[in-house]
Amino acid sequence: MLERARKGHLSECWIKRELKPDAVSTGDRRAQFVGLDAYKEAGGRVTTDLFADRTTLDDPAILQDLFNKKLAAEARSIRQAQGWQWAEVIDDDYFSGADIDKMNCARIYAEPGELTEEQTERYDELAELANGEVLDEEGTAELADLQDLMDGQFTDIQKDHAGIVVYFSHSGDPVVTDGLIKPEDWGSG
Repeated sequence: MLERARKGHLSECWIKRELKPDAVSTGDRRAQFVGLDAYKEAGGRVTTDLFADRTTLDDPAILQDLFNKKLAAEARSIRQAQGWQWAEVIDDDYFSGADIDKMNCARIYAEPGELTEEQTERYDELAELANGEVLDEEGTAELADLQDLMDGQFTDIQKDHAGIVVYFSHSGDPVVTDGLIKPEDWGSG
């Protein structure tokens, strides 16, 4: 750092990063998920830059621990509410088909549902309104419910032999990949 200072190639941002290389921005997905209050309650230190309107979290280990615990609790809650055999968390912000392959899991899909003739007509009406961007909140909710019916559901038998992976995306939400069967459960259903 001293050598670079002598050459005069220093920016304010670079100096701050060099002084606190492990500091985490409050915009980080983990910080967003955990929340600043919970982080502080756990003993986490913050630095606020009054001139740049920026706050950083100075204890990344505390943040990571809180993130892991909260994500694991979220996964347990989803598993229990939906009735899956198991749930795992992934620390990444994305989970792909390649990741499923690395876990050596098979993928199953929900049993497709069917709409009655009346429901199909209503779905078409609502979809047309949605395409014209004139669908209100109530209609949007009804359309989503009908779509859920068409998409189908996993059966209890499927859930008895399968699980979910939960991760936290950059968009700020927990994301669930469901219908995964571990190798040890392949022959049990």
